[in-house]
Amino acid sequence: MVDFTKKGDNYACVVSSVQVQYYLNQENKEVVYIAKLNPCRHVKDLEGTTSVMFRKESEFYLNLVPELNSVLTEVGQKALRFPKCFHGCMDKTKEVILLEDLRPQGYQMFDRRRGLDVAHITLILKELGRLHASSRLLQAKTPDQDLAVTHDFLVPDIFADYKVWD
Repeated sequence: MVDFTKKGDNYACVVSSVQVQYYLNQENKEVVYIAKLNPCRHVKDLEGTTSVMFRKESEFYLNLVPELNSVLTEVGQKALRFPKCFHGCMDKTKEVILLEDLRPQGYQMFDRRRGLDVAHITLILKELGRLHASSRLLQAKTPDQDLAVTHDFLVPDIFADYKVWD
């Protein structure tokens, strides 16, 4: 395991990378995965929220993204720019999501304390628009079924118990 984030980055989870070396067809091989781990901070008020967040993210990557990409490719569009998800474990205190490492494709960890430039904001908004469009295309395939029913992980609202406005 090789740390992906530094102490003080203050992310809601631990992000690390796993380097796997293996031997296949008489060749040494290596692959790197990104591992997102529930930090299990044992803070009672956060445990449920963190577990719900992990389940939502895992189910999104494993189940919904492939469906969204399928409807996009059906209409001649490129897949969404999300990492492939290889595994999600939601066992209490063992919550982990294993994702494709996008660094070989030129992606890098952004310093969240810096502001984004116009080019990156534009890229994010365009991709967010594609995500929204793909969800509309997917919903149109089954207009009588709510996506929140077929993908029940969308329903739990982690912020439902918080009052933002009085």
